[in-house]
Amino acid sequence: MTRIVMRFLIGVVFIGTAASPAAAQTPRPAVFGAIGFANIHRTEDQSFGTKQNLGGGIGIQWDRIGLDVEAHTTMGLSPRTVQCGVVGVPCVGSAREGFLDATILSGNLSYFFGGRRVRPYLTGSVGVLWAQAVNSLTVVTATEAALSEFHERHSGLALGVGFGVDIPLTPSLSLRPEFRTYSSVTMSRVNLGLHRGTLGVRYQW
Repeated sequence: MTRIVMRFLIGVVFIGTAASPAAAQTPRPAVFGAIGFANIHRTEDQSFGTKQNLGGGIGIQWDRIGLDVEAHTTMGLSPRTVQCGVVGVPCVGSAREGFLDATILSGNLSYFFGGRRVRPYLTGSVGVLWAQAVNSLTVVTATEAALSEFHERHSGLALGVGFGVDIPLTPSLSLRPEFRTYSSVTMSRVNLGLHRGTLGVRYQW
């Protein structure tokens, strides 16, 4: 997955660099927000749930190229309840394992196709993912097993690719349905990934 993401990012950068000089004219600053859903998963084996995702940021838009800085977060994930695996002694306490939330801050480079009305685009992202996890701990004595939980924070380099459609409503306001997938297996101990589908609103000056 990481190799695919890296190749895509290199391709997006190459396209942006090789684009017509006209694409570098009349930059338009923009602000945007997005709402949707994201699935958090460990890339090799496990899903941690799909919950609401909220995001927003600022950017600059040229004719064919867009540069954005974006932050988005997925909240309200539901860790699974852990069952006590110790036999022969009573088990007390309770615990969960999984993730509570995940936040990504990224820089995004997009390339737009088509005319000025409905324009599909490809996008690549490089950023950082932060996630709060809860894990279980079992302490066994001669008379009982005590189950408890503790919180941890994880971070990793987040690489993303995606596609969307820019739909102008007015000369300044547009809608952007978008799908993006992220991998944070690089520089991370938990190998998290994220699939994100959103509907965004963007305002350009």
